[in-house]
Amino acid sequence: MLKDLFKNGIKAATTWVGGTIGGTKGAAIGSKVGESLGSALFDRKSKGGGGDLDIIDTSVTMPRFGGRMSAFKPSFARSNRGYAEGVNFATLNSAWDARLEKYYTDYYTIKKTVTKTKV
Repeated sequence: MLKDLFKNGIKAATTWVGGTIGGTKGAAIGSKVGESLGSALFDRKSKGGGGDLDIIDTSVTMPRFGGRMSAFKPSFARSNRGYAEGVNFATLNSAWDARLEKYYTDYYTIKKTVTKTKV
């Protein structure tokens, strides 16, 4: 298993570091440190309880105000005001054509006015 591979790697690394620093006595200490570190990281045992770790339930319940204040989950909202509405292609295309036509009309009018002022 992958966790055994990592545990053995950690143990070998700490044994090597301990042996490099303190010789055979350091290697023995490094081996013990690597064993406990690998077990602490990759075993699913809790130190205090002694049993397997369980997934913690983090679900939150909706507050109840006794009917005096209405509260809704976002998925159960009563309306979808403020959301984008679907538009078909013809409507969208005509809206952009109108904007473009207004821009060019205004641009031409301003250019014509500026050109007359220069002359």
